[in-house]
Amino acid sequence: MKMHAIRLTLCMWALVASAQAFAQDNIAELAVKLEKKVEKNGFQMTVNATSDVVAAAIEKKMKTLGVRYEDRKGTYTAKAATIGTISSKAIDFTIITDENRKSKVTTVSVVAMMGYDVVVSSRDYPTEAQNIRAFMTSLREDIRVEALNARIKEESEKLADMERALKKLSDRKLSLEKDIQDYLQKMENAKNEAAKTATDLDNMKLQIDNQRQSIEKIKKEF
Repeated sequence: MKMHAIRLTLCMWALVASAQAFAQDNIAELAVKLEKKVEKNGFQMTVNATSDVVAAAIEKKMKTLGVRYEDRKGTYTAKAATIGTISSKAIDFTIITDENRKSKVTTVSVVAMMGYDVVVSSRDYPTEAQNIRAFMTSLREDIRVEALNARIKEESEKLADMERALKKLSDRKLSLEKDIQDYLQKMENAKNEAAKTATDLDNMKLQIDNQRQSIEKIKKEF
């Protein structure tokens, strides 16, 4: 029984390790364009999220890390930033986002420099490179959560619109039902009034007949 438990635990560890490895394997190391004619070694991943969702996740991540940065059209730059989870030294850190609006997929690239023209790469700075991959893996999860929250917000807004429409229809139905009740009451009142009028009419006819008979009786006295 203990052996089965050990094997199960080892399998679970293997699955977790495999998942982590897969997540980081999805992060490519390649030349990233910083400017029109400037390319630096960097790391890149693709996420199924729009640029505004990615931006929200990045801003929260940088705030959590206490990193000051500049945001210029989807390029986030932090100069001489101290990010302990990546390096013990100050680094120039750049995150570039590029959304494919048709497919709503965003490419996220990261370039880190240890000094002037000293770029982090797996060959020269394996520890920092691994830390950047871990940072991006964590950022990917933040983006996923942000995307889910955005979807929940969107669907909640749709639900709120539906609930407002339902209330409007419900109020309209109550108003119409009240109108029907008012009309039915008016009809009932009209029926009662018509019945009373018919009785008054019969009484008046009877009085007229009696009056005519009285007149004829007087005429006969001549």
